[in-house]
Amino acid sequence: MKLLVTGGAGFIGSHVCDAFLADGHDVVALDSLEGHYDPETKLCNLESARDYTSFQFVKGDVRDPTCLSELPSVDAVVHLAARSGVRPSLREPWPYIDVNVNGTQKVLHWTRTRSVPRLIFASSSSVYGNNSNQASAETDSVEQPLSPYAETKRLGETMMEAETGTRGLGVACLRIFSAYGPRQRPDLALHKFARLLCNGDQLPLLGDGSSGRDYTFIDDVVDSVRCALDWTEKGTFDVFNVGAGKTVLLRELIDSLGREMGLLPMVKRLQPHAADVHSTRADLTHSHAVLGYRPKTHFPEGLSRFMAWFRKATS
Repeated sequence: MKLLVTGGAGFIGSHVCDAFLADGHDVVALDSLEGHYDPETKLCNLESARDYTSFQFVKGDVRDPTCLSELPSVDAVVHLAARSGVRPSLREPWPYIDVNVNGTQKVLHWTRTRSVPRLIFASSSSVYGNNSNQASAETDSVEQPLSPYAETKRLGETMMEAETGTRGLGVACLRIFSAYGPRQRPDLALHKFARLLCNGDQLPLLGDGSSGRDYTFIDDVVDSVRCALDWTEKGTFDVFNVGAGKTVLLRELIDSLGREMGLLPMVKRLQPHAADVHSTRADLTHSHAVLGYRPKTHFPEGLSRFMAWFRKATS
Protein backbone atom coordinates (compact mmCIF):
# COMPACT_ATOMS: atom_id res chain seq x y z
CA MET A 1 0.00 0.00 0.00
CA LYS A 2 1.15 3.54 -0.74
CA LEU A 3 0.17 6.09 1.89
CA LEU A 4 0.14 9.90 1.96
CA VAL A 5 0.56 11.36 5.45
CA THR A 6 -0.21 15.08 5.59
CA GLY A 7 1.51 16.77 8.52
CA GLY A 8 3.96 13.90 8.24
CA ALA A 9 6.84 15.65 10.02
CA GLY A 10 4.79 16.45 13.11
CA PHE A 11 4.50 14.58 16.39
CA ILE A 12 1.79 12.11 15.38
CA GLY A 13 2.60 12.17 11.67
CA SER A 14 6.23 11.14 12.04
CA HIS A 15 5.25 8.16 14.20
CA VAL A 16 2.63 7.12 11.64
CA CYS A 17 5.30 7.29 8.93
CA ASP A 18 7.73 5.17 10.97
CA ALA A 19 5.11 2.54 11.74
CA PHE A 20 3.83 2.06 8.20
CA LEU A 21 7.33 2.03 6.74
CA ALA A 22 8.26 -0.68 9.24
CA ASP A 23 5.15 -2.59 8.15
CA GLY A 24 6.50 -2.61 4.58
CA HIS A 25 4.39 0.14 3.01
CA ASP A 26 5.44 3.08 0.82
CA VAL A 27 4.95 6.43 2.55
CA VAL A 28 4.85 9.99 1.23
CA ALA A 29 5.03 12.64 3.97
CA LEU A 30 3.74 16.12 3.14
CA ASP A 31 4.54 18.91 5.58
CA SER A 32 4.94 22.69 5.33
CA LEU A 33 7.37 22.66 8.31
CA GLU A 34 5.44 25.58 9.77
CA GLY A 35 3.62 25.74 13.07
CA HIS A 36 4.36 25.72 16.76
CA TYR A 37 8.04 24.88 16.75
CA ASP A 38 11.37 24.92 14.93
CA PRO A 39 11.34 23.35 11.44
CA GLU A 40 14.65 21.64 12.26
CA THR A 41 12.92 19.76 15.07
CA LYS A 42 10.31 18.53 12.62
CA LEU A 43 12.99 17.39 10.20
CA CYS A 44 14.66 15.52 13.06
CA ASN A 45 11.36 13.71 13.61
CA LEU A 46 11.87 12.12 10.18
CA GLU A 47 15.38 10.78 10.77
CA SER A 48 14.19 7.17 11.14
CA ALA A 49 11.88 7.42 8.14
CA ARG A 50 14.69 8.65 5.89
CA ASP A 51 16.46 5.29 6.35
CA TYR A 52 13.82 3.69 4.11
CA THR A 53 14.01 3.85 0.32
CA SER A 54 10.21 3.54 0.37
CA PHE A 55 9.92 6.97 2.03
CA GLN A 56 9.49 10.31 0.27
CA PHE A 57 9.31 13.72 1.94
CA VAL A 58 7.60 16.63 0.20
CA LYS A 59 7.82 20.13 1.67
CA GLY A 60 4.53 21.76 0.82
CA ASP A 61 1.22 23.11 2.03
CA VAL A 62 -2.14 21.33 1.84
CA ARG A 63 -3.67 24.65 0.76
CA ASP A 64 -1.48 24.79 -2.36
CA PRO A 65 -3.19 23.13 -5.35
CA THR A 66 0.05 23.14 -7.34
CA CYS A 67 1.86 21.27 -4.59
CA LEU A 68 -0.95 18.73 -4.33
CA SER A 69 -1.07 18.23 -8.10
CA GLU A 70 2.59 17.16 -8.08
CA LEU A 71 2.08 14.43 -5.46
CA PRO A 72 2.10 10.80 -6.58
CA SER A 73 -1.12 8.81 -6.52
CA VAL A 74 -1.69 6.79 -3.35
CA ASP A 75 -3.99 4.10 -1.97
CA ALA A 76 -4.94 5.99 1.20
CA VAL A 77 -4.47 9.32 2.96
CA VAL A 78 -3.89 9.98 6.65
CA HIS A 79 -4.81 13.65 6.99
CA LEU A 80 -3.05 15.03 10.07
CA ALA A 81 -2.00 18.46 8.77
CA ALA A 82 -3.67 21.13 10.89
CA ARG A 83 -3.12 24.23 12.92
CA SER A 84 -3.38 23.04 16.52
CA GLY A 85 -4.12 24.65 19.87
CA VAL A 86 -7.29 25.73 21.62
CA ARG A 87 -6.25 29.03 23.19
CA PRO A 88 -4.27 30.42 20.22
CA SER A 89 -7.33 29.84 18.03
CA LEU A 90 -9.27 32.31 20.17
CA ARG A 91 -6.68 35.02 19.51
CA GLU A 92 -6.24 34.30 15.80
CA PRO A 93 -9.14 32.24 14.46
CA TRP A 94 -8.59 32.93 10.76
CA PRO A 95 -5.40 30.85 10.29
CA TYR A 96 -7.23 27.91 11.89
CA ILE A 97 -10.14 28.26 9.51
CA ASP A 98 -7.78 28.65 6.56
CA VAL A 99 -5.61 25.61 7.30
CA ASN A 100 -8.07 23.27 9.02
CA VAL A 101 -11.14 23.93 6.87
CA ASN A 102 -9.84 25.32 3.57
CA GLY A 103 -6.81 23.02 3.64
CA THR A 104 -8.96 19.99 4.41
CA GLN A 105 -11.27 20.84 1.52
CA LYS A 106 -8.25 21.03 -0.79
CA VAL A 107 -7.13 17.57 0.35
CA LEU A 108 -10.62 16.19 -0.22
CA HIS A 109 -10.67 17.67 -3.72
CA TRP A 110 -7.29 16.07 -4.43
CA THR A 111 -8.53 12.65 -3.28
CA ARG A 112 -11.46 13.07 -5.67
CA THR A 113 -9.24 13.89 -8.67
CA ARG A 114 -6.97 10.92 -7.89
CA SER A 115 -9.81 8.51 -6.99
CA VAL A 116 -8.26 7.76 -3.60
CA PRO A 117 -10.59 5.21 -1.95
CA ARG A 118 -9.70 5.65 1.74
CA LEU A 119 -8.97 8.53 4.10
CA ILE A 120 -8.25 8.78 7.82
CA PHE A 121 -9.05 12.19 9.30
CA ALA A 122 -7.48 13.30 12.58
CA SER A 123 -10.24 14.98 14.54
CA SER A 124 -10.07 15.90 18.21
CA SER A 125 -11.74 15.26 21.55
CA SER A 126 -12.23 19.04 21.72
CA VAL A 127 -15.33 18.66 19.51
CA TYR A 128 -17.23 17.43 22.59
CA GLY A 129 -16.83 20.71 24.48
CA ASN A 130 -17.73 20.45 28.16
CA ASN A 131 -19.56 17.15 27.89
CA SER A 132 -21.80 16.55 30.91
CA ASN A 133 -21.33 12.78 30.64
CA GLN A 134 -18.57 11.05 32.58
CA ALA A 135 -17.16 9.68 29.34
CA SER A 136 -17.67 11.08 25.85
CA ALA A 137 -19.26 8.74 23.30
CA GLU A 138 -19.39 9.24 19.55
CA THR A 139 -23.17 9.64 19.74
CA ASP A 140 -22.91 12.62 22.13
CA SER A 141 -23.64 16.12 20.86
CA VAL A 142 -20.81 18.09 19.26
CA GLU A 143 -22.89 21.23 18.73
CA GLN A 144 -21.23 23.40 21.42
CA PRO A 145 -17.49 23.67 20.74
CA LEU A 146 -15.59 26.00 23.04
CA SER A 147 -13.00 27.27 20.56
CA PRO A 148 -12.47 27.99 16.86
CA TYR A 149 -10.02 25.07 16.79
CA ALA A 150 -12.71 22.66 17.99
CA GLU A 151 -15.17 24.07 15.49
CA THR A 152 -12.73 23.55 12.61
CA LYS A 153 -12.38 19.91 13.58
CA ARG A 154 -16.16 19.51 13.75
CA LEU A 155 -16.47 21.08 10.30
CA GLY A 156 -13.77 18.74 9.04
CA GLU A 157 -15.85 15.76 10.12
CA THR A 158 -18.90 17.24 8.39
CA MET A 159 -16.96 17.68 5.13
CA MET A 160 -15.71 14.11 5.36
CA GLU A 161 -19.20 12.71 5.80
CA ALA A 162 -20.53 14.80 2.89
CA GLU A 163 -17.74 13.54 0.62
CA THR A 164 -18.55 9.95 1.54
CA GLY A 165 -22.20 10.52 0.72
CA THR A 166 -21.56 12.13 -2.66
CA ARG A 167 -18.89 9.84 -4.11
CA GLY A 168 -18.30 6.89 -1.81
CA LEU A 169 -14.97 7.86 -0.23
CA GLY A 170 -14.31 5.62 2.75
CA VAL A 171 -13.51 7.76 5.83
CA ALA A 172 -12.71 7.12 9.47
CA CYS A 173 -12.60 10.24 11.67
CA LEU A 174 -10.46 9.67 14.76
CA ARG A 175 -11.33 11.86 17.75
CA ILE A 176 -7.94 11.78 19.43
CA PHE A 177 -7.74 12.47 23.17
CA SER A 178 -4.55 14.26 24.37
CA ALA A 179 -1.78 12.38 22.58
CA TYR A 180 1.59 12.25 24.34
CA GLY A 181 4.93 10.49 23.99
CA PRO A 182 8.34 10.94 22.35
CA ARG A 183 8.53 13.92 19.93
CA GLN A 184 5.52 15.57 21.57
CA ARG A 185 5.12 19.23 20.62
CA PRO A 186 6.89 21.54 23.10
CA ASP A 187 3.72 23.57 23.74
CA LEU A 188 1.74 20.58 25.02
CA ALA A 189 1.29 20.13 28.77
CA LEU A 190 3.55 17.18 29.53
CA HIS A 191 6.48 18.46 27.46
CA LYS A 192 6.02 22.00 28.74
CA PHE A 193 5.81 20.88 32.38
CA ALA A 194 8.91 18.67 32.06
CA ARG A 195 10.87 21.61 30.66
CA LEU A 196 9.68 23.97 33.41
CA LEU A 197 10.44 21.44 36.13
CA CYS A 198 13.89 20.77 34.69
CA ASN A 199 14.63 24.51 34.75
CA GLY A 200 13.38 24.95 38.31
CA ASP A 201 10.42 27.08 37.20
CA GLN A 202 6.88 27.04 38.55
CA LEU A 203 4.26 24.86 36.90
CA PRO A 204 0.83 26.36 36.18
CA LEU A 205 -1.89 24.73 38.31
CA LEU A 206 -5.31 25.62 36.95
CA GLY A 207 -7.84 25.95 39.75
CA ASP A 208 -7.50 23.21 42.35
CA GLY A 209 -5.88 20.74 39.96
CA SER A 210 -9.02 18.62 39.64
CA SER A 211 -9.27 19.13 35.89
CA GLY A 212 -8.07 16.16 33.89
CA ARG A 213 -7.29 14.67 30.52
CA ASP A 214 -7.51 11.26 28.93
CA TYR A 215 -3.85 10.92 27.92
CA THR A 216 -3.29 8.64 24.92
CA PHE A 217 0.19 7.28 24.30
CA ILE A 218 1.47 7.79 20.77
CA ASP A 219 1.82 4.06 20.04
CA ASP A 220 -1.89 3.63 20.77
CA VAL A 221 -2.73 6.53 18.44
CA VAL A 222 -0.72 4.83 15.69
CA ASP A 223 -2.51 1.54 16.38
CA SER A 224 -5.83 3.33 15.94
CA VAL A 225 -4.72 4.49 12.48
CA ARG A 226 -3.80 0.90 11.59
CA CYS A 227 -7.18 -0.34 12.82
CA ALA A 228 -9.00 2.41 10.92
CA LEU A 229 -7.25 1.65 7.64
CA ASP A 230 -8.00 -2.05 8.02
CA TRP A 231 -11.67 -1.25 8.69
CA THR A 232 -12.29 1.41 6.06
CA GLU A 233 -13.99 0.21 2.92
CA LYS A 234 -15.06 2.30 -0.04
CA GLY A 235 -18.23 4.19 0.81
CA THR A 236 -18.15 3.87 4.60
CA PHE A 237 -18.02 6.73 7.11
CA ASP A 238 -17.79 6.71 10.88
CA VAL A 239 -16.23 8.51 13.83
CA PHE A 240 -14.19 6.80 16.53
CA ASN A 241 -12.80 7.85 19.88
CA VAL A 242 -9.08 7.26 20.37
CA GLY A 243 -8.09 7.45 24.01
CA ALA A 244 -6.88 5.48 27.00
CA GLY A 245 -10.32 5.49 28.61
CA LYS A 246 -9.00 6.92 31.88
CA THR A 247 -8.70 10.48 33.19
CA VAL A 248 -5.43 11.69 34.72
CA LEU A 249 -6.03 14.71 36.96
CA LEU A 250 -3.77 17.74 36.55
CA ARG A 251 -2.46 17.44 40.10
CA GLU A 252 -1.75 13.72 39.48
CA LEU A 253 0.13 14.61 36.31
CA ILE A 254 2.31 17.12 38.16
CA ASP A 255 3.00 14.72 41.06
CA SER A 256 3.81 11.83 38.70
CA LEU A 257 6.17 14.00 36.67
CA GLY A 258 7.93 15.17 39.82
CA ARG A 259 8.47 11.58 40.98
CA GLU A 260 9.70 10.50 37.56
CA MET A 261 12.23 13.36 37.48
CA GLY A 262 13.16 13.15 41.16
CA LEU A 263 12.21 16.79 41.68
CA LEU A 264 9.69 18.60 43.85
CA PRO A 265 7.34 20.61 41.62
CA MET A 266 6.63 24.22 42.52
CA VAL A 267 3.23 25.38 41.29
CA LYS A 268 1.62 28.69 40.48
CA ARG A 269 -2.15 28.70 40.83
CA LEU A 270 -4.05 30.20 37.91
CA GLN A 271 -7.69 30.61 37.04
CA PRO A 272 -8.94 28.10 34.45
CA HIS A 273 -9.48 29.53 30.98
CA ALA A 274 -13.06 29.69 29.71
CA ALA A 275 -12.14 27.73 26.57
CA ASP A 276 -10.52 24.90 28.52
CA VAL A 277 -12.60 21.76 28.91
CA HIS A 278 -12.61 20.69 32.57
CA SER A 279 -12.08 16.96 32.06
CA THR A 280 -12.01 14.44 29.25
CA ARG A 281 -12.42 10.68 29.06
CA ALA A 282 -13.12 8.59 26.00
CA ASP A 283 -15.89 6.04 25.91
CA LEU A 284 -14.16 3.36 23.83
CA THR A 285 -17.12 1.00 23.43
CA HIS A 286 -17.64 1.84 19.74
CA SER A 287 -13.93 1.81 18.89
CA HIS A 288 -13.54 -1.58 20.60
CA ALA A 289 -16.54 -3.11 18.84
CA VAL A 290 -16.02 -1.78 15.31
CA LEU A 291 -12.28 -1.15 14.96
CA GLY A 292 -10.94 -3.60 17.49
CA TYR A 293 -9.00 -0.69 19.00
CA ARG A 294 -7.63 -1.39 22.47
CA PRO A 295 -5.09 0.95 24.11
CA LYS A 296 -2.12 -0.94 25.53
CA THR A 297 -0.01 1.71 27.27
CA HIS A 298 -0.97 2.79 30.78
CA PHE A 299 0.00 6.31 31.82
CA PRO A 300 2.89 5.43 34.21
CA GLU A 301 4.61 3.41 31.47
CA GLY A 302 3.93 6.07 28.85
CA LEU A 303 5.28 8.79 31.13
CA SER A 304 8.50 6.82 31.69
CA ARG A 305 8.94 6.35 27.95
CA PHE A 306 8.30 10.03 27.31
CA MET A 307 10.85 11.00 29.96
CA ALA A 308 13.48 8.64 28.52
CA TRP A 309 13.09 10.48 25.22
CA PHE A 310 13.01 13.90 26.91
CA ARG A 311 16.27 13.26 28.79
CA LYS A 312 17.99 12.16 25.61
CA ALA A 313 16.59 15.06 23.58
CA THR A 314 17.67 17.67 26.15
CA SER A 315 21.04 16.19 27.13
